[in-house]
Amino acid sequence: MTDSYYAFLSYSHFDEGAVATLHKRLENLKLPNQNGKKIRLFPIFRDTDELPTSANLGDNLYKALSKSRYLVVGISKQSMASKWVSEEIAFYSQHHANYNIILLFLEDIDISAYDSHVVSTLSERVHKVYHYQQDIKSVVSHLAALLSGTSVQKIRKYQRWQKYKITIVSVAASPILLFFAIIVKSLFVSFGLLSGQSDFTANLFAQTPENQARIAKAMMDKAKEKSAGNKQPMSIVYFNDRLAAIENRIESCERALKMSDMDVRFLESDFRGVELLLNSLRNVDLSQIEESKLLHLSSLELRFTLASQQMEVMRKEQRRQFQSPFQ
Repeated sequence: MTDSYYAFLSYSHFDEGAVATLHKRLENLKLPNQNGKKIRLFPIFRDTDELPTSANLGDNLYKALSKSRYLVVGISKQSMASKWVSEEIAFYSQHHANYNIILLFLEDIDISAYDSHVVSTLSERVHKVYHYQQDIKSVVSHLAALLSGTSVQKIRKYQRWQKYKITIVSVAASPILLFFAIIVKSLFVSFGLLSGQSDFTANLFAQTPENQARIAKAMMDKAKEKSAGNKQPMSIVYFNDRLAAIENRIESCERALKMSDMDVRFLESDFRGVELLLNSLRNVDLSQIEESKLLHLSSLELRFTLASQQMEVMRKEQRRQFQSPFQ
């Protein structure tokens, strides 16, 4: 970049909050590489950040204006009535032949009611017009595309790819977090600080197929305890417990699938848990189970099949969306 600044932000200090937010987002925005090099919209000139208090304000402002690629004018009632904003617009127009003035409306106003010279200059030199109050994320993306010389679509695709990589790291780290959670829980139980170790262990390892035998034994022991207490056959107690757990898991999966931004990879453990619970009922003596309970189980199996099909469709769609932009 031959200019010293990607842009000069001209605004009234009454609008400091909105402009400061925009400034920070633009300079910190991650952008796709260009010609194999990383790019970043830094620096962007904003007087409160760039000028020391002891400096000659006018000289530094004029120097920054002359070395800025674009002039971004924050349009508000205060800025349109500001002498300094008018001077910045006039100076930039005199020293830049290109139409590189961008209007950013911070509020909905009619600029034709203000200084006719300023309005005339803007109407002749304006390159783009954006409205801050509509959607700040969209404004940042469009401004970044214009300042960096790339497309909005490429920036958004790159951001989705970055989000995807962060998600991958999070998913990869989850087994480690699970391991430490098990260790901490075991220590608490060992010292008598917590109870219910079998429930906790069963819930954690319900997501791990290789521990199916351990889960089955824990659930069977729990059913035996309940059966001894309420005088019901153990197979009925065991079946009812598993049926309730299956229904809760399926309802949770169905709710999650209705969320438009749900990453289906986070649902895989829940679906594996339902499969394990269904498999745990295969060795149960069903002759003592009420017919209504068996019909309810069949309906749950159908719901689970439909949910699994929906998850697979979403998985394929998300894989397509999160393909690397560099492929």
